[in-house]
Amino acid sequence: MSGAASADFTVTNPVQLSLASGEKTTFTIKFKPTAIGLRSANISIQSNEPGGAWTFTVAGNGIAVGPEIDVVFSEGKKFVYEGLNLDRYTKQPMNSAELGKSFASGTTLDFGDGSVAVNPVLYFKIKNTGSQELQLTGTPKVKLSGPYSDQFKVYQGDFEQTTSEEFKAFRQTQVMKEYFTVFAVQFKPSGAAGERPVVLTIENNDSDEGSYVINLKGRKVANLPEIDIRNWDNQQSVASNSPAEANTDFGAVTNGQGVKQLRYVIATESGRDPLFNGSPIAVVSGPDNEQFTAQIFEETNNLGRSLMLSIN
Repeated sequence: MSGAASADFTVTNPVQLSLASGEKTTFTIKFKPTAIGLRSANISIQSNEPGGAWTFTVAGNGIAVGPEIDVVFSEGKKFVYEGLNLDRYTKQPMNSAELGKSFASGTTLDFGDGSVAVNPVLYFKIKNTGSQELQLTGTPKVKLSGPYSDQFKVYQGDFEQTTSEEFKAFRQTQVMKEYFTVFAVQFKPSGAAGERPVVLTIENNDSDEGSYVINLKGRKVANLPEIDIRNWDNQQSVASNSPAEANTDFGAVTNGQGVKQLRYVIATESGRDPLFNGSPIAVVSGPDNEQFTAQIFEETNNLGRSLMLSIN
């Protein structure tokens, strides 16, 4: 037997070491992992067969005894957060390669720049990779602390379609073996420009990570616009009076053969004087304006007043 994790496997010798033609014997391999994660070893059976040794690989997955907390990045748009789909209103400062990425307790995560009109969101899963139920024992389950904790908001998440009792349990204080719960944190800065640090703590019954800590920070930027227009698909901002570019160019569209659509989110801070005072709100102008149409869908909630702009 060979391999980096060969000590995790034990082989008992065959009952018979000499076999006549047509005979068979048995042997046993036992797996006792010494670490968490995938463990493997190579088994080699030496004999007088002309082909030489017969080799194969065995593997097993070591899991923690008891509950084991693991926090990873999640995809926001697959869940709803206290009745609000945050992905429709805010941008997520994280690329797709980071989805599912795990990080240790004590990690620092950066929201980047934010303002009264631009409130970035990070989405998380709390996973239980252990062998017993993980209990989230804090009140609240995800707690923020520090002088700027009022400039961050935690949203408890759930699936868009939550019907079974098992799925409803995700929102309670227990995370079953191999299951998870979700939450989101939004950066909503106010006041003067500068960095805003905060400490996020998840109290739980993991034996060695009973206080799981994430250090969060963001920067309040004073000169960001109060209105923010972003491409729906890639969440990139579109500046006022910008020339046609990747986020505003329809590209080639064949005359009379279908319609191409670009979608945008228009966001502003709740509670301020209305910024959308035109009638209609979106006006198409220019020599070819008859070949474009703009439709507006408005929603107002505690995240602010948001408009969906569709241009055909």
